[in-house]
Amino acid sequence: MSGTWIYVELVANNINKLQLTKQELAKLQRATEQEEGCIQFAVCQVNGESNIFTLWEHWVDEDAFRKHMQASHTQNYFALKLTRVRLSHRLKPLLDKSLICEV
Repeated sequence: MSGTWIYVELVANNINKLQLTKQELAKLQRATEQEEGCIQFAVCQVNGESNIFTLWEHWVDEDAFRKHMQASHTQNYFALKLTRVRLSHRLKPLLDKSLICEV
C-alpha cells in the first residue's frame, strides 16, 4: 500500500497532566481520522512507560499529511504543549499491508 507513512514518538511534558494528555490525544485521533486523505491514524501508549505515546500515521500522499499538519485540530493540540517529539520517522513498508496498533 503506497502513500505517506509516519511514525512519531511523543513524551508527555508533565506527568501530572497525563490524563489530560491522553484525553487530548484521543480527541486529536478522532478528528484526524475524519480528515480527507487519512488512511490510518493511531495513538498508542507504550506499555510500562505511561508518559510515552506513539503515533502511527498513513496518508494517501504527502499533500494530505501537510494539510493535516495545518489543520485547526492539529494546531490546537500543538498549542497545548502537552507533549514533545522524541523521534519521528518516515516509513517504507516491506509488504503491501497496513500497520496495526492495538489502542
